[in-house]
Amino acid sequence: MPVRRRHALAPALALALACGDDDAASSDATSDGAVAREWRTVLDHAAWRIAEAAEDPFADHRPPEDEIDCGVAGWLVESGALEVDTLRCNYLTLVQPVLEDLTPETPMRLEFRHFDLIAPAPATAHVAVQLGDAIIWEREIQIPGPAMVFSEDALTAGVMAPAGTPLYFHLHNHGQNTYTFASLEAELPVASP
Repeated sequence: MPVRRRHALAPALALALACGDDDAASSDATSDGAVAREWRTVLDHAAWRIAEAAEDPFADHRPPEDEIDCGVAGWLVESGALEVDTLRCNYLTLVQPVLEDLTPETPMRLEFRHFDLIAPAPATAHVAVQLGDAIIWEREIQIPGPAMVFSEDALTAGVMAPAGTPLYFHLHNHGQNTYTFASLEAELPVASP
């Protein structure tokens, strides 16, 4: 009588057979076992609000309240990005809850840009993005200066930041200039359907 051999199925194949093809196709793992990842935005530009003085992590840059001039036309969301007009807003710290769970090692990238910078006298602009207690991106920009685009793609979150952690955007500048905070994204595991 011939001997029948039983072959063990690989665990992934056994799971696919038990669950059906649709469930196997939705796995977050790639063929080499790594978790599939994608870039996702971690903010909603429509959710920004002005940070109160007591919650502003850039308070050491903050002028006295009677010297802050940032009216309703000072900042707005246009074409899916945050735009700040420093002719109408000389100091700004905005805050909103971050949309995703982030770890200190979470890869992040951002895009920030400005038009040609002018001022009555040479000056410096300060721009920063902070997550919880950690500044994840910061620049001092000399004025006057040419238009520039900052496409930073080697950032990390730097801290444990569960969804809901405060995310701050800060800008102050002298002169009539326009700045755009276009995007902030994190490389995260592919979201389940």
